[in-house]
Amino acid sequence: QYFTTMAANDLRDPLQAMIAESERFEREFAATTDPACRAYRRTVRRRASYMMTLLDGMLAYSLVQPDGLRFRPVEMTGVVEDVLETLSGEIAAAEARIEVGALPTVHGDRPRLIQVIQNLTTNALKFADDAPPRIRFSGGEENDHWRIEVADQGIGIDPAFHEQIFLPLRRFRRQGDPNACGLGLTICRRIVEQHGGRIWVSSAPGEGATLTFTISKPAIGAG
Repeated sequence: QYFTTMAANDLRDPLQAMIAESERFEREFAATTDPACRAYRRTVRRRASYMMTLLDGMLAYSLVQPDGLRFRPVEMTGVVEDVLETLSGEIAAAEARIEVGALPTVHGDRPRLIQVIQNLTTNALKFADDAPPRIRFSGGEENDHWRIEVADQGIGIDPAFHEQIFLPLRRFRRQGDPNACGLGLTICRRIVEQHGGRIWVSSAPGEGATLTFTISKPAIGAG
């Protein structure tokens, strides 16, 4: 963790300088009509921005450690409401329809669970089809676990990739999303496993996707 944090911070400054210089270059030569020059400018800026996003993702992943987790009763309805407020601009821009069903109160670390719900919601918005996104949150109880589901009606995922989407740096992105770093679902899985649960997807191309994760109930007498 220490090495990843130091490396990410050390690389951030030169990358920020590269992004700033590429943006300045674009502004100063905006009138250039040469197609090759325009393509070069776009490529430099996109690649530098992607590298910055990747560094941020690596840093976020390295910080998801079991040390320091604070397990408390967490109302998942409140978690979803906080995420929807944070993403209100993106939701409005996409004209997304949001449905929130019954959600349990779980025993977990609230900031980490917010991170999971935000990653899953962002993905649902990103991988919508041509229609405005529809996202539904629901949950329930299964023996010694709670269950949370985030379902969308987007483009769906081929079953061949159902396991791969949770692996680091596997990018299943839409055109126009060059900065996806491929760590969001990996981070989700790590957090869920730290809560004694698991995460999986049910989906097929053109049929939307449902991301389901579970959270272990505390043992009797646990704090």
